[in-house]
Amino acid sequence: MTEQTTAVNTSTASAPEPGSIPAPVATATTGLVDEAGAAPAFDTRAYWNRRLQRNWTLHGVGLLAATPTWNEALYRVRRRVFQRVAAALEMDLTKASVLEVGPGTGFYLRQWKKQGVRDLSGVDIAASAVSQLAKKFPKVKLFCGDVSEDVSALRESNPRGFDVISAFDVLFHVMDDEKYEQAFKNVESLLAPGGWFVFSEKLVHRETQRRPNYVNRSIEQTTDAVLDAGLVPVRRLPMFYLMTYPSDAAWSWQRTFHKRVVQPFTTSEHWGAVAGKVLGGIDLVLTALVTESPTTEIMICRKPGRRPTEAAAAEQA
Repeated sequence: MTEQTTAVNTSTASAPEPGSIPAPVATATTGLVDEAGAAPAFDTRAYWNRRLQRNWTLHGVGLLAATPTWNEALYRVRRRVFQRVAAALEMDLTKASVLEVGPGTGFYLRQWKKQGVRDLSGVDIAASAVSQLAKKFPKVKLFCGDVSEDVSALRESNPRGFDVISAFDVLFHVMDDEKYEQAFKNVESLLAPGGWFVFSEKLVHRETQRRPNYVNRSIEQTTDAVLDAGLVPVRRLPMFYLMTYPSDAAWSWQRTFHKRVVQPFTTSEHWGAVAGKVLGGIDLVLTALVTESPTTEIMICRKPGRRPTEAAAAEQA
């Protein structure tokens, strides 16, 4: 089956946090080819298209079983952690070309724009998200498609390659392992030499855990996919510590704490607002101090080689 996709500013829907809750300025038509055969048990494209048609908000791309207030608290933490990620890249983002995989409602598109990025693109699996994003971000080049499938349209849109590609809360919704590995290979092919790939995952220190609509992959499986694609892991940063379900908890008390202390606040608008501020502040301190967490982490990888600007600077020196 072949799906036509549009280069009208689109991005891949930002996936919900797994664990306690499931979770051009172009107008021309481009093709991201879907080579799918039999329908999978979980249809990621249909799921996100329906979900974002109903609820195109941070709550809609976040934790559905939690309140909008709790989701807002989570995204406040994400915003601060993103700033750390951007600083870790140590590059002039105003001169960088950036591709956001799965922006959903555009949260990370806004964060990249706040960093001064002018050449910004997005690809989203949900057509409903793409059409909304095109209205909200008319200067962003958007595509509708799946980063684990044919990405030739993205490659043609930027032949020299992207300086940065990001995929926050997206890749654990790629259910098929072969497609998961292909997503990393596609990212590598879209990056310029020396380009960065930043993504979030669970990176559990045990066997891969499969759920109906997401997969908590082991750190070994994800690292192998990164290396097999020709990318080099550079750094890992925690995204959360206490606020989301500890899928990679080393001690049982961490799960008990989340279930008995954190989770009740996630369903209360009033107390969730209070707890969100308190726990959000604690998470920001903890994630700045530790190198890994029992829940979502961010991995920063790089494609070998020098970016064109770096190579030019070296020649002048």
